Amino acid sequence: MSTEQQQRLTKRFHATKSLTIASLLSLVVSLSFVARPIAAELPGVTCSSSGGVSCSGPIKDLEPGGLVSTMEVGDCDIVTSARVGLQVNHSWAGDLVVQVEGPSGARIVLIDQVGLEGVGYGCSGADVDAVLDDSASDPVESSCGLSAGAAVSGTLVPEQPLRALTGMIGSGTWTLRIADLSNQDAGSLHDWSIDLTCEDREADLSLEIASDSQVLVEGQSVVLTLSVENLGPNEVSGATVTDLLPSGLEYEADSCNGTIAGNLWTWRVGTLTGGETADCQLTLRVGPGAPADLFNTASVSSERSDPDLSNNDASVSLIAAFFADGFESGSTDAWVVVQGLQP
Repeated sequence: MSTEQQQRLTKRFHATKSLTIASLLSLVVSLSFVARPIAAELPGVTCSSSGGVSCSGPIKDLEPGGLVSTMEVGDCDIVTSARVGLQVNHSWAGDLVVQVEGPSGARIVLIDQVGLEGVGYGCSGADVDAVLDDSASDPVESSCGLSAGAAVSGTLVPEQPLRALTGMIGSGTWTLRIADLSNQDAGSLHDWSIDLTCEDREADLSLEIASDSQVLVEGQSVVLTLSVENLGPNEVSGATVTDLLPSGLEYEADSCNGTIAGNLWTWRVGTLTGGETADCQLTLRVGPGAPADLFNTASVSSERSDPDLSNNDASVSLIAAFFADGFESGSTDAWVVVQGLQP
């Protein structure tokens, strides 16, 4: 027997109150651990099917941070309930600490060295094939060997309640962390899943545009006032207004820290509570060779579902005009404007 096998046998000896000859032989055989295939169905969206990162892989002993796996979940405004499926091949399930983290950064401990009571090495059985669910009857902490098959198996109450995620955003990156806090025993993540029940919290955003002038000449500026209102019922975050400026209108300035890329202007409004309004003054200039009719349209959107998209766009119609010969100077009251005709 190698030194490593002797060390692992010592670990098992200290984790066992009494050893019969038969159980000792069983432990010696188990030293040459071979991962068994896990075939149980995971609930919800699996990491592997979603194209996640590190959905399977080795769990190294005493590695800081352990194995970190991530996957993207969409179409979940607000979490109302959650459960996590977990499949791990490991020769000593009591070594493992497992955590799940939602897009908001809230972290829940699902498993914390099953069977460990202050001292010792915890559950000496192999493998985890479980669903962590607050509504289960049996706590994961006392689940070692409750069922045939994997040492930690079935539907179990997690170490910390998943209901702590209730009310948080569900769409985004979910992270699973698995650490092996003891040496001598090997393991690997097979796959995991997240199963969410979500509430679609709608918010109706509306957009209006007003212009301080309608008839303009080349080089003249116009100020557009854009007003975004959250008609409710829920708060929105990430509200954004975009305006693809038509040919003939050039960006000059704005009052809301907007950005311009090419002819696309963007105003990141941010968070709006129900009933709240935000305004921005966008200054544009009529460029050379502008067409007679200028039609400018802006749109507002957010991360929330919007029950009425008919009020998300707003437009303003402007006229680009040119002075008739001989009227380019003097009092504007005397100017004659000939629409669409260049002098």
